[in-house]
Amino acid sequence: MKLALEKTLSNRENQAVLERIFSGTTARILDHLITMDGFDFTVNEICKILDISYKVVLTTLKQLEKMDLVENSKFRPIKWKRKDNIQTQYLRKFVFEVATNDIKRSAVSF
Repeated sequence: MKLALEKTLSNRENQAVLERIFSGTTARILDHLITMDGFDFTVNEICKILDISYKVVLTTLKQLEKMDLVENSKFRPIKWKRKDNIQTQYLRKFVFEVATNDIKRSAVSF
């Protein structure tokens, strides 16, 4: 039982910030696009990097687009990136603040 709990905690430490807090593929995809700010990705690239199915990635990106959090290039091949607005700027700041606190906390524990 103790080993299973340690494995679960270890897996959570390796998750992206938004995924760890909110869980799910939406948080994972959004976290990736926020963290990799300045880059854009095709649906296939996101699928490969995050190991998520094409259908799930495409559906999630369309939902995030409706929420004004991501945008696509409208050119072929269509590429997706974080939309630059106040909502995503706050999310980006939040992600990096949590990650910084995690680093500080892990440095103290050594």
